[in-house]
Amino acid sequence: MRTVISMLVISILFSSCCKKETCTTISNLPVFFYGYDAADLDTIYTTGYAIGSGFSQETRQRQADTYKVLDDGTAMLQVRDYNAATGNPSLPDTYEWRIYIPATNTTILLSDYDYASYDCNKCGFRKGTPLRTLATVSVNSVKRSVGEIKIYK
Repeated sequence: MRTVISMLVISILFSSCCKKETCTTISNLPVFFYGYDAADLDTIYTTGYAIGSGFSQETRQRQADTYKVLDDGTAMLQVRDYNAATGNPSLPDTYEWRIYIPATNTTILLSDYDYASYDCNKCGFRKGTPLRTLATVSVNSVKRSVGEIKIYK
C-alpha cells in the first residue's frame, strides 16, 4: 500500500510541474534590410537554387517587388507568392537563395542550412513531440542564427 501511495505522490508531482508550451518551428528565412533608401529596394530579384547545388541549378526565379518598411525604418523582404500559400512573407528553406539588389549592385547568398531537434512539451517520463527547426544559415558564407537575417547597406 505504501508503494502505491508513493507512486501516486510522485506522479502528481511530475504532472504538476509540466507546463504546456506552444511548439514552434522555423522553416522560413526572414530577411531585413538596414540603411537602404526606398529607391534602393525598388527592385529586388530573388532566385532559388536546388539545395546543395552550389548555386548552379536554378529552380525558381522571380522579382520580389515588395518590401514592408517597419516603424524603425528597417525594410523587410516580402515574397508575394508565398504570402497566399502560407501567410509568411519570408523565403522558404526549400531552396538556397540569391538575392540581388540592382540599385546597389549587392548580392546576398543564403545557403547551408543547419537544423536543431527538440522535444516539445517533454515532462518527467513522458516524451514530448519531436520537432525539427531551422537553426542557422550561411549568409555570404558566414553562419548566422535564423532569428532575423540582417542585411546592412
